[in-house]
Amino acid sequence: MKSFFPVIFLTFLGITSLYFGVGGSLSSENYNEISKTHDFKSLDSVKIDKVVYKNAAELLLARENKKSVVIFPWIVYLPIYVCTILTACCYSLLGALICILKKVAILGIPLSETNYISIPVLGFFTGLVILGLNYVIPTVLVSGDTQIRPITLLFLCLFGGIYVSEFYEFLTKTILKKIFNPQEKDKKHEK
Repeated sequence: MKSFFPVIFLTFLGITSLYFGVGGSLSSENYNEISKTHDFKSLDSVKIDKVVYKNAAELLLARENKKSVVIFPWIVYLPIYVCTILTACCYSLLGALICILKKVAILGIPLSETNYISIPVLGFFTGLVILGLNYVIPTVLVSGDTQIRPITLLFLCLFGGIYVSEFYEFLTKTILKKIFNPQEKDKKHEK
């Protein structure tokens, strides 16, 4: 009889990471969606039920966040940056689960022969690496304040998790080539 532990474990990880990934991105995504149609810098205050909001955008954001708290009550207790980290890690973990599923479904590798514990762990931490790259690369290339778009981060982390081994191979080659430049060191040693 086959062991159901890997299936139960991976299903639990998938549902949990989807829940925390979506919840982590909600506050930033709510803000971005509302800012498309309303100006947060407006000073036209709005008063509803004895509560004064800075403007209509703030009112809409409060309403959207109130809806979000029904399903994700923990988001009001975490700072936005922690939610961003959670989103990155959880979606990268989901990508790693897709990577495992791809191996089982397409390549025909039995689930028990996959690294069903280490790949999700690596996927989770890959989210931190991708989040870090999302902060570092724009600041190196562009001066000024850069804001990470939650949906872009979400999909970058998802793809990073799906192609976790290829991602680290690419990252290693790029860092060696661009930062440490081993060809230059070899030329110096030849002289």
